[in-house]
Amino acid sequence: MKAVTAETMRRLDAVTIRDYQIPGRVLMERAGKAVADAIAAQFLRRQPASHAPVCLCAGKGNNGGDAFVTARHLKMRGVPVCIRTTCFVADYTGDARSHVLQALADGIVCRECPDPVDWASTPGDAGDAISLIVDGILGTGFKGPVGGTARAAIEWINRMGRHIPVVSIDLPSGLNADTGTPKPIAVRADLTITLGLPKTGLLLSPATDHVGRVCPGWIGIPDALIAECDDHLHLITRDDCMQWMPARPATSHKGTFGHLLVIGGSTLFTGAPILAGLAALRSGVGLLTMLVPGALKTAATARMPEAMVAAPPDSSGETLSVDALRALPRPPSAFQAVIAGPGMGQTPATRTLLDNLLQTPPDALVLDADALNLLAGQSGTLRACSAPRRVLTPHPGEAARLLGCDIEMVQQDRLSAARQLAELTGSTVVLKGAGTVVTAPGEPPWINRTGNPGMAKGGMGDVLAGIIGALLAQGLCAMDAARLGVFLHGTAGDCAAGEQSQPGLTAQDVIACLPAAWHTLACR
Repeated sequence: MKAVTAETMRRLDAVTIRDYQIPGRVLMERAGKAVADAIAAQFLRRQPASHAPVCLCAGKGNNGGDAFVTARHLKMRGVPVCIRTTCFVADYTGDARSHVLQALADGIVCRECPDPVDWASTPGDAGDAISLIVDGILGTGFKGPVGGTARAAIEWINRMGRHIPVVSIDLPSGLNADTGTPKPIAVRADLTITLGLPKTGLLLSPATDHVGRVCPGWIGIPDALIAECDDHLHLITRDDCMQWMPARPATSHKGTFGHLLVIGGSTLFTGAPILAGLAALRSGVGLLTMLVPGALKTAATARMPEAMVAAPPDSSGETLSVDALRALPRPPSAFQAVIAGPGMGQTPATRTLLDNLLQTPPDALVLDADALNLLAGQSGTLRACSAPRRVLTPHPGEAARLLGCDIEMVQQDRLSAARQLAELTGSTVVLKGAGTVVTAPGEPPWINRTGNPGMAKGGMGDVLAGIIGALLAQGLCAMDAARLGVFLHGTAGDCAAGEQSQPGLTAQDVIACLPAAWHTLACR
């Protein structure tokens, strides 16, 4: 899904109203309904009447009008609601005023809080608890800085957000819609429902701690207008991923879904290739072969009875030997995809092994972890590699080594770093981290917003490599495999965090939740 600037979104709204004869009041009605639908799907699992009230915080502009429409649709679902405004009701104008008056006529309780002092207290307007806060204070037209009542309201939301969920309409109040920078503070949301198209600021690093999960909300902007927009940045969505899912014909057999080879492991990093293999098995691959040091063969076989496990005859070394590829029943080029690097170690032997692999590569290749470290400073080697579908999966430190710069430079501008690395190596690049970036030479970057801080643990990258490798083995192009892979990886992580908590989350928990992640895409 394309991401746009605030000005582009304003133009899309205006053209929709003028040329397609869709009134602004209708667009606002659709926006509020989309927000209410998303809230109901994400948070209101019990009987609506059993919930404490949802508190909607409305500012003076159209974002506040969206909040009033949302309140009305939640009330129609039987959800108790209350509204706090940062202005007087009489201050609303245009489409927002129309919806405010309709909501009040429908019996929705509104408390006017135009003075910063009104936001100094904790909730309990009538002694009732609040189950959820909806932020509709500032919209895409805001440029900053935040002050006065709006600032007091944002501070109140953030205080309350330590204990209850916060949902932002379109973007968290206080963020610059184009840059994602707080001015100087912004709401910290658990979920942001972006209306029409995502705003570029939601996807950039400064916004990471504020947006939570990003969910698109349909308001009916015509497809023809969206097609004309610049596509310099995209958000990976569920609808996108459903288009990239590999087909599974009824006449399939195990060969239909490809044969994947995983090369890696050492006595120090015994689990890395196993995690990659287990993730691949949960990601649809038909056949899996593991090439590991002899010392790991028993462990790999025990953990993955579905896999074929090969090991060099000489098992005395701590890593794979120079001639380890000879232990395979067929050359690497005969596999549909190969993953190289998880736990492989950085030794002269593994460097020679990797060089040999790149000289006669398979059609699809994932280079991860130590394979990337071994290739640092050798971008020419990667460009010369003839594998047409190759994916690099660096974390920021590995990306910095490949680019010959500091980690801070990578993190300061992750989009530019990913683009630069893709052009340097001629490869599809997955720059891991909060807001994983996927790009390729000549392609706009895509940002993934699934996943959570609980996934900042060892082994998660091995799981991602296994997922992407399995998708490549099933025939996906490099960009589709990478984009679908990061979305599934993050979705499984979110599912696992819901079951295990973020602090208690492990890479094996994410693998266990991959079937559930697939299920979210298979069910329309």
